[in-house]
Amino acid sequence: MPTLGSASTTYAHFIIAVNIYNVGLVKCAQRVACINYSRHRRCVQVCVELEEEKSKHAQDMEQGDNVTYMLEKDRERLKQEVGLCLC
Repeated sequence: MPTLGSASTTYAHFIIAVNIYNVGLVKCAQRVACINYSRHRRCVQVCVELEEEKSKHAQDMEQGDNVTYMLEKDRERLKQEVGLCLC
């Protein structure tokens, strides 16, 4: 037959086990929060990099348009010069 001392010892062991379980849950929650924070920071970094690439692309396209325009003007000028030379 169990005695009063053994019941309180069993209860104390139960409380210890619950506390250990809770500590494990807290540590797990902390790890998940840390992972989420790291992923969020990386996502923000990727978004910044994408915006920079978008801006660079727009500048490259604008510069390309300027070069194309200058080449077309030069082509027209050369066509006119060749036309004058043939006459």
